[in-house]
Amino acid sequence: MKPQGWMRMRGLADGASAAAEGASFTFKPQAAEKSFFDGGMISTTGALEAILVGHQCPVYFCTHRGEEPIGAITIAFSGHTEKWP
Repeated sequence: MKPQGWMRMRGLADGASAAAEGASFTFKPQAAEKSFFDGGMISTTGALEAILVGHQCPVYFCTHRGEEPIGAITIAFSGHTEKWP
């Protein structure tokens, strides 16, 4: 069995909870709000487990100066907002 990476989620959970309580964003679907506040993000999680159970992170697609991407060529990044980096 290979070693697995682990992620401590407390720091992320604290920031996310503060943003959610401050109404910085909305939950879609609305049913996700209950599981979010029930502490699902707080436990230490194995990286592989997070991928397998379908945890999602925001990914934004870039276009150059508002142009539509040509074919399969797209640029994607993940970050806090669409304006990052």
